[in-house]
Amino acid sequence: MKQGRSPVLHSLGDAIATVLVDAAMAVTALDAALEPNDTNQRYCAWINDGFWCGPLPFKDCVMPKYLVEGRYTSDGLKGLAREASSRRRVDIAKTIESAGGKLEVFYFAFGDADFYIIFDVPDNISAAALSVVANQSRFVTSKIIVLMTADEMDQAIKKSMTIEFLPPGH
Repeated sequence: MKQGRSPVLHSLGDAIATVLVDAAMAVTALDAALEPNDTNQRYCAWINDGFWCGPLPFKDCVMPKYLVEGRYTSDGLKGLAREASSRRRVDIAKTIESAGGKLEVFYFAFGDADFYIIFDVPDNISAAALSVVANQSRFVTSKIIVLMTADEMDQAIKKSMTIEFLPPGH
């Protein structure tokens, strides 16, 4: 008897190879279509029953939004005094872009916080990475709050109806 793969495994292997080649060709075509100033980062997602790779944002994908509430340390305030506040906004935008996101707004404030930022990034890991980078700098202390749309809140409320909660001691 001849050694080798079974016809089923051979067919499955060919099918997988065909899908991988098709995906590689699609990504190559997408790369060729990108403008020189487009983002060089590629994101892949399962959207509308199909796999899509390309730069974000695109019309069918909404990245999560996050709110940062932050305070400058005394070293941070000294640094801010040495540079223009408009430069701070540009630097923050570049930092967020390096994580695959986009700065929506940046406001200086007075009171409990020195600044507020709203930004988009692809996922919680990217947001957490930005938080780690900022807080380990020792120039700011900040916290990130995940923002939700009204539709997402409606979905959460609907899902809450299916969750069983058992209070302590009952």
